[in-house]
Amino acid sequence: MRNLINIDNFSRDYINSSNLRKLDRGIRETIRGIQISALAVGCVLLKMQEDGSYLDLNFTSFTAYLDDIIDGTKFKRSTIYNWIKIGRIYISHKDDLKAIGYDFKEGTTKLLYLEDALSNGDKNEVLQNFKDMPLREFMAYAKENKEKKEPEDFPFWELTGSIFMNEGKRAVILNTELEEYSYNMLMGLNTAGFKALENSQSILVVYLKNMRELNRFKKIARIARAEMREEMRKERLEKKKKRGGRKK
Repeated sequence: MRNLINIDNFSRDYINSSNLRKLDRGIRETIRGIQISALAVGCVLLKMQEDGSYLDLNFTSFTAYLDDIIDGTKFKRSTIYNWIKIGRIYISHKDDLKAIGYDFKEGTTKLLYLEDALSNGDKNEVLQNFKDMPLREFMAYAKENKEKKEPEDFPFWELTGSIFMNEGKRAVILNTELEEYSYNMLMGLNTAGFKALENSQSILVVYLKNMRELNRFKKIARIARAEMREEMRKERLEKKKKRGGRKK
């Protein structure tokens, strides 16, 4: 996480100033500093959630750790999770943000709308607009990009960079900061999972002690697989009927 976020130190000398312009500048810079501090907190919390380091602080789960933070700081849970979301988006796109020279002069809120804008937009255009557009204009642009296609026009699943999309909606976002082995393993598992779902199949992880258990499991699995395929086939047919009804 070292050097993940580079920002200038913000002066607090304006507090006792009588110069109105200095007061205004100080207020704006301080708010920007608060937002970037929240981004840093979100990045660290995301890292702790993924590597399980909260366990070393004697917490049984990440939720328990957040509960303790919330009790101690009185921040709303939604606020903390918003910081984590901003941190995740920043980490996923930090190389692109660095390439366009984004300097956080407008704070970090705009990050919340970056992936919506990227969902159906040209990457270079989106990044340039992210840099150039004021927050409200970019929010409208991101919403327009997100709504470009009707849900039925999307493929069942597709992979965009490190983001798995399911019928046009983000389903799984892999952290590009993971070690290569972990990243490739998760990429393979998710790819296999989406392919299975697309073909009305299922993936089940089972631990077996010996070949005898394996042979028994194969017989049971064949029966269960046939039943699940039939059930999923019926569900998909029902969805198509509902969509057809809406179009009429």
